[in-house]
Amino acid sequence: MAEERAHAGGLYYFGCQSVACLRSGEFRDTAVGTGGVSVDAETGTCRALGAVEAAGLDLF
Repeated sequence: MAEERAHAGGLYYFGCQSVACLRSGEFRDTAVGTGGVSVDAETGTCRALGAVEAAGLDLF
């Protein structure tokens, strides 16, 4: 799988997935409810996103 990231409003957003999915590329190995992370472009502060919040951002 290709690395996915987006930059918006001073934050970098990174999608994340299970190791099994990254190794196999199979949909059945995807982690349910994983919303990714955001990293502040200035401070480097990192926080996990909820699945609903990530979906609402429509970044990927």
